[in-house]
Amino acid sequence: MSRESETSLADKLPPADDTNLQPEGIKEPHKDKYQNLKAGLFLTSLTGVSILGGFGMTLAMAKKQDPQNFAKLAEFRYKVGTWMPKIPKKENPGRGDFKTLRDLLNFIIEEDEREKAAKKSSKLSSNGAS
Repeated sequence: MSRESETSLADKLPPADDTNLQPEGIKEPHKDKYQNLKAGLFLTSLTGVSILGGFGMTLAMAKKQDPQNFAKLAEFRYKVGTWMPKIPKKENPGRGDFKTLRDLLNFIIEEDEREKAAKKSSKLSSNGAS
């Protein structure tokens, strides 16, 4: 056998150009410059949700296994509340007792009309003073 007949197909092909490995007409997909940030935020939020879920399941199992010991958390809440700063509650200046949704909507409409009338009267008084 001659040496020429033993050559493989790879020897007959032209040398490969390593600079352009993609076929012609196919361009590199558009890279989002915030892709790494988005991926990091996704993984961080997934981890946070997993931690919260695991903590909640652990508390639920502890309450199910020993309800008497779990009731001591109210005592813990009281002790922590004694050294935490007090947050004063503000009184609600508006009305808060609505029997139906219609009462609420009527109240909102009346308040809006009062505000419009107050603005209109202030504009008239400022224009008359000039």
